Amino acid sequence: MAYIDPQLMDILSTGGKFPKLYRYALSFKGIVIKATYHNDYNFVKKLIERDDFDERIIHDIGLMDVPFPLYYITMCYKKTLWQDFIPEIMPFIKEQREKVDQLLSLWKERYYVDVDSPIDYKKYYEYFYCLAEEDTDDDVFFAPRSKYTENGCREIDLDLFVAVKKFQFSKVKELLECGANPDANLVSIDDKGKDYKDPWNCMDDIGSECSYLCTCEVLPNIKDRLGKWYYNIPIRNTDIGDLLGWAAYEDMYRLLKQYVKAKKA
Repeated sequence: MAYIDPQLMDILSTGGKFPKLYRYALSFKGIVIKATYHNDYNFVKKLIERDDFDERIIHDIGLMDVPFPLYYITMCYKKTLWQDFIPEIMPFIKEQREKVDQLLSLWKERYYVDVDSPIDYKKYYEYFYCLAEEDTDDDVFFAPRSKYTENGCREIDLDLFVAVKKFQFSKVKELLECGANPDANLVSIDDKGKDYKDPWNCMDDIGSECSYLCTCEVLPNIKDRLGKWYYNIPIRNTDIGDLLGWAAYEDMYRLLKQYVKAKKA
């Protein structure tokens, strides 16, 4: 559990009036979001049981231009923490998994939300590395599509790469079912017939982003920044975006990996 100043804990746990203390940069709503982001089940439970808890935050935390439910934070952790990690951090990961399961049960039993429903990641494309629906090949590739097909790349594999970058899960699955190869190396050629860039590969692209968001963004946020002023620092939409992005990339990686195995079997 992150450090919580005893005065703040006393105010929150006893149901006392939440003052505008100069010592705390966060509002009551901000503390709820922060505690949820930190998977602090016991503290979250105390907060939502207060009479002045505004249940509207359950369906929108108010940090993005489109509604983002509070319980989505916990759902994102469920999509990301259930995998293999290095032994050194497994005790921490197991502790987080337990808290995540407790929070999911809390959201489901108290607010009757469907914590198993898919997240429409495309709605939040501005908050993590995801192309917009209207983006074209020019926003994806370094060269015209013809430069890839001239070098032996298949149209269906190029279509797959675009759909993956846009997180169009239904289209990705459709293309995979039709024979698209998620492990294909996509290399264009220049006007002189030479390779234009290093190969692009769906598996490598998605996998590397999973690793980056996990090790450089999300885990350091919830593991290392637990100092005395933790609850003085407001949660940012970029923090939520990194977690959301990690979940999106993990979901996409799992989908692609199913078809890589099928081709190698």
